[in-house]
Amino acid sequence: MTESDYARKIEEVDALVNDPARRLDADKVWALLAEIARYHATNETDS
Repeated sequence: MTESDYARKIEEVDALVNDPARRLDADKVWALLAEIARYHATNETDS
């Protein structure tokens, strides 16, 4: 996943959860969060 893909997924989760005009699709939110978590798991660095 590229940085722009990551940013789009974060924005989509934000919109799904916080935009009252959009229907909350829990399955979509969980799927996006799983992708984001996988991204973090594979891109962790020791700081």
